Amino acid sequence: MSSESIGNLDDLALGNVSEGVSETTPEEIRAKAAAAAQKMQKLRKDEKKAHGFDEALAKIIMDKTIPLKLIQFIAFLIDSEVPSLTILSLIAINNAQAAITCTQHFAKKTEQVTHDQSLDSIGLNDAISHKVDLWWKFIFLADKESTTVRLKDLRTNQRFIEHFPQQLAELFKRYLEKNKASFNKEQLEKILNERGRRLFME
Repeated sequence: MSSESIGNLDDLALGNVSEGVSETTPEEIRAKAAAAAQKMQKLRKDEKKAHGFDEALAKIIMDKTIPLKLIQFIAFLIDSEVPSLTILSLIAINNAQAAITCTQHFAKKTEQVTHDQSLDSIGLNDAISHKVDLWWKFIFLADKESTTVRLKDLRTNQRFIEHFPQQLAELFKRYLEKNKASFNKEQLEKILNERGRRLFME
């Protein structure tokens, strides 16, 4: 990636778009997030590191059926210079296209990642537990594969540290609520906090 910060490019103009909708319309949020994705894609091509991940992410951003909260989370991640594949892995639990992209890319690699038994204590049914387990494997593999920015590289970014764990937890809870899953709330909070910390350490 260019040594110039994506977040500082003059025509990116993301600002604090990820922090709320009161000062920005949904259309403006989508437009700014799309501009960020396109700029990131251009940088990859300039450096001969283009992948289909940038295009996949751009399509998701421009999909008007995608919930605004998810667009805000994506905008926040782009603004923090998180790579496209890592972003796709993070939102895969709540976006079918991102999940498909990750499934196709990682193929059998997920089988090489050990199942985290701490998930079993949440009390999810087998189908949802399997999907959640796969989601965390996607995140681990995408972050490990990155040759630009890894999540642990952002632990000195105070804004990222403050917002990322909370937004990731909310994303997960929205998935569980959407699927009307029953779960142990106390264990869920504990595991989310632990995994959030681990993402910055591994």
